[in-house]
Amino acid sequence: MHSTAGETLREELRYDPERARRALQITISVLIVVLVMVAAQMPFVGIAPYLVFLLSQDETLSTRAASVLAFVVTLCSCLVVVLMTFLAFDAPWLRVPAFVALFYGGFYLMRTFSQPKAVLGALVILGLVMVAFDQVPTPTYLFTQLAWLIAALAVVIASSLLGGWLVRIPSGRERLRQVLQVRMTAIERCLRNQHGSNMRKRLRPLPGERTKLQETLERAILVGRLTARQGDHYAAVEQLWTDIERAYDTFEDEIDSPLRDALADALVALRSAILEERELKQPERQAVDALQELDLPETLRATTQMLDRAWTRILSEQTDAPGREGSSKMLPDDFRTNPLYASFAMRATLATMGCYLLMVATHWYGIHTCMVTTVATALATTGAQVHKQTLRISGAVIGGALGVVMVTTVLAHDESLFTLLLVVGLGTLAAAWISLGSTRISYAGWQIALAFFMTVLQGPHPPTDLGVIGDRWIGIAIGILAMQAAFRVAWPQSTAAAIRGKLHEIRGAVDAIAPSPSSRHPVAAREISADLALAADTLEEAAFESRFRTTDQAELAAAGQSLSEVRARFSAALS
Repeated sequence: MHSTAGETLREELRYDPERARRALQITISVLIVVLVMVAAQMPFVGIAPYLVFLLSQDETLSTRAASVLAFVVTLCSCLVVVLMTFLAFDAPWLRVPAFVALFYGGFYLMRTFSQPKAVLGALVILGLVMVAFDQVPTPTYLFTQLAWLIAALAVVIASSLLGGWLVRIPSGRERLRQVLQVRMTAIERCLRNQHGSNMRKRLRPLPGERTKLQETLERAILVGRLTARQGDHYAAVEQLWTDIERAYDTFEDEIDSPLRDALADALVALRSAILEERELKQPERQAVDALQELDLPETLRATTQMLDRAWTRILSEQTDAPGREGSSKMLPDDFRTNPLYASFAMRATLATMGCYLLMVATHWYGIHTCMVTTVATALATTGAQVHKQTLRISGAVIGGALGVVMVTTVLAHDESLFTLLLVVGLGTLAAAWISLGSTRISYAGWQIALAFFMTVLQGPHPPTDLGVIGDRWIGIAIGILAMQAAFRVAWPQSTAAAIRGKLHEIRGAVDAIAPSPSSRHPVAAREISADLALAADTLEEAAFESRFRTTDQAELAAAGQSLSEVRARFSAALS
């Protein structure tokens, strides 16, 4: 057990040049934010650097999209707050029901909207403002703080874009090619047996990786960087990763060395075409065509044929007009009729308002993070909630403890700006490295950063109040207990049952495209691939929910088997 946990941790924290560049990008952006805000004596200096973690993405398109989305959401949230101030600043009897309605609608959208992070940001701002209503003396002071919040966000956006430019992060299309290149290289090395006993581990994608790639695809299509059909075929190439992983046992036990080498040579040829975005040269085409004369297992033969066709079609469609009309829906078809959405919104709202009433009754507003916790961990499945809650409390404890150590041992003896930037830089680098791991640990890195910043950066003056981190820990614990009571005690729901229902829908979509894959709607395969990626990630998160219950473990095992069957059907439909 301990050995497995240690291996997993080493795998998550391993050095990678791209990861080092991303960590440097985040650190540079954070230092710029701190330098500007401390010099200008701006408020929110303990929160603004954390926003850099949210906006700094692995490619330019995502960074710009996140920046625009953050600014729009913040501006709209501020307008709602201004309206609420005029209507109910001195009328708690009206303000509380209004916030209940806003939270219910927000949680409903979080469960259904295709961009739930936008709704999450708005709800966090509303939660913090709801606490502020009971503390600020006048509406004018509240408006001033909102103006400072917008100014701080502008600094964060400019610093994030500048940091990305300085470290030369790739474009969305370049990022897609890099991902596919790395994966094809891993497959080639496995075929040549260069990883020994670690081949299975090298082939297995990290948790959340498939979903993240699907989001990158959708953004690239939305802004016209890829045509809809190109995105469709990129999704097909991504599906091959699952095919090769499933066929691993076959080529490990049944393929002799010459056949392995021939298949590896063909993958090398296709990889070269991907990197240079060109047609295959004659020797490369011969290496690919030679596979047709070899006695490969049927699964691998179909896989190599699909890879060849998919990439050839990508190259032949470079001049297609951008296809925006095939974009995914923003809301599901059952937006108004599915009772699960209303149930989710009701439970999350009760947990959030319960935390608010506890703060008001005790006059302990330092634990306002309990409301932020209920909003941030309001995810679709209980397993995902437990996972995120665990990372949130552990990250807050580690980051807060690190901040306390830095304040008492370093900043207490040297209050210069250089020392402050050095401390912030080292803490940011460590938190950024963890946040750039897979979904198993990435959220903990974000929370380490937030707790560290709130402890070390308490304003333009040196930090003096270390009690703020204790209140934060207690608030997070209360928020987690409220969510557990609402989702696991009062109204428990089985994640495995939900996954099986979703897989049934995906199976129907796969059967619909199987008879004529060439004439299907261009977005169909991408949507199915995205749904499969989400189902795989949900299965992994559900393990946190079922590890102490034998019945749920059996249901998850059955859902995993169904997922494998649907993937096999999808692979056959694409070929």
